[in-house]
Amino acid sequence: MLYNAYLTLVSGENALTGWWLAFLFAGFLLLSYRIFFDLQVIKPAWLVKISRSKFWRAIVNTADELTILTIITFLSYFIFHRHINILILLIYLKIVEYLWKKTPVYLQAKMPQMFKRKHRATT
Repeated sequence: MLYNAYLTLVSGENALTGWWLAFLFAGFLLLSYRIFFDLQVIKPAWLVKISRSKFWRAIVNTADELTILTIITFLSYFIFHRHINILILLIYLKIVEYLWKKTPVYLQAKMPQMFKRKHRATT
């Protein structure tokens, strides 16, 4: 293991390139855009029928993000020869999504009647 780390350092494969960082930025920008603007993938009717329980609903809602993360990982590995761990990224995305849904900005967009001021009608 130590020899493998040494060979990686000697060959220069440990350096992060600007193109790889730009690729990651673009991938996370896409995923963040989906979270912040609450974009959902249209699901087929048979998939909606399966997701009646809370467990299957969570699985179905995570499947589209997992698909995008898998594509990003494959592209990163085959183009830049850098592996990205999908599980860590998925946990990160779910934490960001959870925190975003707790913010007042998200709640205001979802429930505008709660934050509007009530005006009395003057006659």
